[in-house]
Parts: sequence; C-alpha cells; structure tokens
Amino acid sequence: MVARSSAALARRLRLDVTTEGTEYYHHCLRILSRLDETEDMFTSIGNRVRGRLRVQMPAAIGRLCVLPAIDRFRERFPEVDLMIGLDDRPFRQIDDDLDCSIQTGLVLSAAAVQRKVGEIQMLTAASPTYLRRNGEPLNINDLKTHYAVHRFPSTGEDGAHFFFEVDGNPVETKMRASLAMSDVEACVLCSVDGMGIVQAPQFILEPYLKSGALLEVLNRWRPRPSPVIATYPDRRDVTVKARMFVEWMAELFEGSCLLQGTNRI
Repeated sequence: MVARSSAALARRLRLDVTTEGTEYYHHCLRILSRLDETEDMFTSIGNRVRGRLRVQMPAAIGRLCVLPAIDRFRERFPEVDLMIGLDDRPFRQIDDDLDCSIQTGLVLSAAAVQRKVGEIQMLTAASPTYLRRNGEPLNINDLKTHYAVHRFPSTGEDGAHFFFEVDGNPVETKMRASLAMSDVEACVLCSVDGMGIVQAPQFILEPYLKSGALLEVLNRWRPRPSPVIATYPDRRDVTVKARMFVEWMAELFEGSCLLQGTNRI
C-alpha cells in the first residue's frame, strides 16, 4: 500500500524541477520508507524479518568474509532481500538509500549511531624473493631502505604509511612506495610477486602466509587491531533488518579465527 503511494507521489512530482520540489520529494520518500519499515516490523513474527536490506561494506570484507557465509544469514532470515554494495571509499555521510554501512578504522562517535562488531588484525609481510633481494627488515627503522606496495589514500599524499605498536604506543612510519593500488587485495598480489612490503589484514594474507608465498616481518611490532564499525544513517532510521544483519556480522567475527570478535559497543 505504501509502495503504491510512493509511485503515485513520484508521478505527481515528475514535472516539478525546482529545488524545493526535489527536496520535498525526497523528504516524502523518506517518510514513506519509514512507513514501509513500520509495516514490516508489525507484520514480522519472531525471526520473520522481511523486506529489502541495503548494506555497504569494504570490498575485501564483503568478498572474503561476508559472502562465503551469507547463506547462513539467508537461512535465518529467508524473507530479507539483501542488496550489498562493495565500496572502498572512505566513510562519509550515509546515503538515504542505505540501511547501514560497515567500515574499518573508525573512531566511535557519540554523534552517530554506531556499533563495533569486531576487529581486524593487520600484518606486515613480504615475499621470499623480495627479502632475498633486499634483505629482511629487523626493526622499524630498517623500513627506510625498503619499498612498500600500498593502497593509495584519498588525500593524495605521497609515500606509504605503515603503522606499528611499540611499547604500547602507536607508531607511524612513512616508506618509499614502489607501487600504489586502489585495492588492498591487488596490493597483496603485487607483494607476492616481489614488488615490495605490504601491510594488510590477516584474513587476506593468511593463505599466502600458509603457502609460503609471503613471510611475516616485524611481527614483534604488529599494528593495533583495526575496529570494524557498523554505522546507521539516523537514530530514527535504524531498521529491524539492519540490526539483525549487524548482530549476525558480530557473530561472524566472534566465530572466526582470522577475524576478532568483540562484545564492546
């Protein structure tokens, strides 16, 4: 019923091209979306959460962590229609069409509706070929003479920034970048080919570490784990479906040996 009202509203406003008309249209769509969610909430019984769920998350977490286990979520909530966007762009204000956004490395903020669902351990690694050619760094200062393969930042800064924990304190080191990529999985593959040292999530590096294609270096000074945060668009718009998905993700992290779960919120 609400969906039909939304379609009728769109037809009525189709000819209105003013800024005020556009703002009014989107405001009405948000109201209708909340009515849809309210109807879903009151027609759901127990775990029978239903409707469309729109989630955005980093590509590597989506491909390597969430999608291999997504059947478990669908078995638990068969009437939820999932729309998962894989997006590595830095966090920004959540779009109106998203129910929640999963991000890494964010600081919890009282100004937003957020939940910490887990942590990701970062490791530093290089290929045997690279280490034979350039030597193994024995301490953080040795990195000044090495090359990095890194994911380039959105700020446009030069060089690679690696992070470590020394005596309980975070330390940032800038390295020469032999190659920069926009995708962390591509960075790992380049490091496997001997192009430089890489710092990446353990769940990405683990297969290469097990096969010997990469070797962990500087493991005495691993970086602090990076938090994984679920952020909702607005306190009034936290949907039942989104809460269920975030709770499922927290369980996923809790049950994985490569992902670190947390009960902290």
